[in-house]
Amino acid sequence: MDAALLMDLFETVGIPVLAAIAAGYALWWLIRWITTSLKKDLASEHADTITEIRETKSELDEEIRDLNSSLNSQLKEVRRIVNNRVAIFNPDTEEFIRYE
Repeated sequence: MDAALLMDLFETVGIPVLAAIAAGYALWWLIRWITTSLKKDLASEHADTITEIRETKSELDEEIRDLNSSLNSQLKEVRRIVNNRVAIFNPDTEEFIRYE
């Protein structure tokens, strides 16, 4: 094999192969950069979502406690009415008037 034939082979095969290798490396680097950036964004969004879920859970727990307290007071009032047998609600004083 003489030098001219070797140089011709390198030009026809080697340069496209080197270009393909360079393009593959550039594509790999770009994908790695995008996924690293995306991973940081997703981690930040995940942390924000977890924080919001915990805050919502806390608010719901507080609302449930308030509702439970309100229902207990209403239940006591209903039991008092049932035990008194006859009572009428006076909206001016917001109390029940007992009639026997």
